[in-house]
Amino acid sequence: MDLKEEIKNRLNIVNIIGRYVDLKKAGTNYKANCPFHSESTPSFMVSEEMQIFKCFGCNKSGDIFTFLMEMEGIEFKDALNQLGEEAGVDLSKYSFKQNNNKNSIYYEMNETALKFFSYTLLKLPAGKKALNYLKNRGLGEKHIKEFQLGYAPNSWNSLLNYLTKKNYTLEQLNLAGLIKKGSNNYYDVYRGRIIFPLINQGGKIVGFSGRTIINEDPKYINTKDTPIFKKSDYIYNLDKAKTEIRRKKEVMVTEGEFDAITPFIKGIKNIVALKGTAFTTNQAKLLKRYADTAYIFFDSDLAGNLAAVRGIQIAQNLGLDVKVARLPQKYKDPDEAAKQSIDIIYKAIEDSIGAFDYYFEYILKTNDSKEPLDKKKIATFLNPKISSISDPILKSHYIKKLSELLEVEESIIQLEVQETKQNLENIKDTKETIQKKPENGKDALVYLINSDKPIFNKYYKIAKKENLLTEFEKDILEKYKKEVLKDKVSSGVFKKKEGLEDLFLKNTLEKEETSERQEKEIQKILIRRFRETNDKIKKQLSISIKKAEKSHNNSQIKELSKEFNNIMKKEIKF
Repeated sequence: MDLKEEIKNRLNIVNIIGRYVDLKKAGTNYKANCPFHSESTPSFMVSEEMQIFKCFGCNKSGDIFTFLMEMEGIEFKDALNQLGEEAGVDLSKYSFKQNNNKNSIYYEMNETALKFFSYTLLKLPAGKKALNYLKNRGLGEKHIKEFQLGYAPNSWNSLLNYLTKKNYTLEQLNLAGLIKKGSNNYYDVYRGRIIFPLINQGGKIVGFSGRTIINEDPKYINTKDTPIFKKSDYIYNLDKAKTEIRRKKEVMVTEGEFDAITPFIKGIKNIVALKGTAFTTNQAKLLKRYADTAYIFFDSDLAGNLAAVRGIQIAQNLGLDVKVARLPQKYKDPDEAAKQSIDIIYKAIEDSIGAFDYYFEYILKTNDSKEPLDKKKIATFLNPKISSISDPILKSHYIKKLSELLEVEESIIQLEVQETKQNLENIKDTKETIQKKPENGKDALVYLINSDKPIFNKYYKIAKKENLLTEFEKDILEKYKKEVLKDKVSSGVFKKKEGLEDLFLKNTLEKEETSERQEKEIQKILIRRFRETNDKIKKQLSISIKKAEKSHNNSQIKELSKEFNNIMKKEIKF
């Protein structure tokens, strides 16, 4: 048995996946809303028997290793180490091949670059100004090391020279976003800047952010999109905050690095930063894997509010319960407020408002509800948002609130909201949803394999005798009888070997049903198939009898009629 199989045999995929999503028993399987895409009807299925998962909406599938790699953004070796430790497997017994992952060179370059930045900040005179800057912002050496902060000296080629001496090529460094090509030669991207390593949720350095301390524009420079980094997908501090976010099912969302760092070191351990003002779809998807509720902090200026609106809509569409936490006007951001007192942050969370109340607050900042043209703008902005509310009481509340605000009859608002909802539904893509019962063409196969051995033997024999099975079913069931019922392989291994994973993942039948219940369901299927077969025969006989009548062939009429009557009398016996 290889290492991967040994770990899988010791762990249960239901327990592993159940830490991330709320799995519900569905017959022999488990189901949940998919953690990898937005959906309202569960299409994510987990088979304990086969130790696999599959989403029938987005088609992501695999085993515990695949799932962990996808959820945590880690490579296979990291998943192997993590699950191996949990399974109690001694990994030292196994030798690992050298990592041939095409992206490993980028992680390696970033690790090497970080050593340079860290050493410059903490050990060299060139980093003294940056070190004092960080200390003035409330960060001691302990915090600097915790967040692995560094400093890029105000030089055009110090990092370039350091990394080329480590045998990295100019092309590699350019692709990694560490240097740029000028008109004549290459030069360092980061110069005279505090360096924040951008670490993914798996603990890998995927890029850097540099904040100037020499008043150079722009204030921040981020790694360009590279093979291992995409700014629109990235969330700062998730590597440190994910455990607490998962435990609380809540996340505090801010804009910049310091906005996450200062509250974090003062005790708020479930806080992250988006590195920008706009909440993207992929960022919301990533946070939904860990949290149910997101408290969004944005700067108090209008740009922050616009970003909050975009972010709220995206996050709500992906199933996050969004609340907007507003700081007192005298504090421009969570960093500044937390420096004064962490209680200001806690108070903002306590006084946070729901998404729909924030929509009202936002639109009224720039529109007068007494002015006719502004009334139209307000209604146009709010109607789609109110129409998206599924709870009828909540929807009624906001329809009434808008009616009173605009001094317009409630019935008119209700009609507008309904029309908006209908228009949105008309353009909405139809999503694939999972079937609750196996399709008729495969139901006999599913029910028979899920039945107890005596029941299988009894009804498989009847189904074959009455010719009620397709060739495919007969082939699979014969193999099942010879292999699984003879204890040569397990049921789970057999299903995977024969390519039946999807069929049995979709199946929501109860393996634990009583024998009586199993028999009753199989009988229903066989009776239905028996009748369908006989109906086809009777239909064909009726046509033949009519032809015989036209040709006045009495002997043939008599023979066909007798056959027809026999079919009418025929019953399936159990």
